[in-house]
Amino acid sequence: MKVADIMTREVITVSPETKVTEAARVLFEHNFNGLPVVAENGDVVGLVTEMSLLSKDSFGMHIPSLIKLLQDFKVINQTVSGKDKEEFRRIINATAEAIMETDFSSISPESPVSELLQLFNEKHANPVPVLTSKRKLAGIVSRSDVIKLVSRTGEVELDFMFGEEK
Repeated sequence: MKVADIMTREVITVSPETKVTEAARVLFEHNFNGLPVVAENGDVVGLVTEMSLLSKDSFGMHIPSLIKLLQDFKVINQTVSGKDKEEFRRIINATAEAIMETDFSSISPESPVSELLQLFNEKHANPVPVLTSKRKLAGIVSRSDVIKLVSRTGEVELDFMFGEEK
């Protein structure tokens, strides 16, 4: 069985210019673990994941702290001025490009599912963009796609699909 057999073909993506707040909204509303970041030319240039939102970003600010700060924005907007106000605006206007992972794992549609499982285990990647040889997005696959496959399949069929022999 190949990755193309289980991947999602219609992928929701963001651009490098998408605001971080919008990317977070898409992740939350669709219950995604990550989103491919696609440039105007169609190249996949990064991946925004839950981890990239929850870890320190390029601004040196922990995202949950930023969320708390945004909740208090009206008070801060009235009390912050000068350089601090500019820094605050820069954080609020942060884009996917500022936090996306550029060193992400990807896989080919023609790769066997066993290779995908190895990628999940060794690289702890989730989700994994499925890219053509020209780095164009063909689909996306996540651990939940494999779990869905396993839930619908018997043991003998799984052995056959993943290349296991008894």
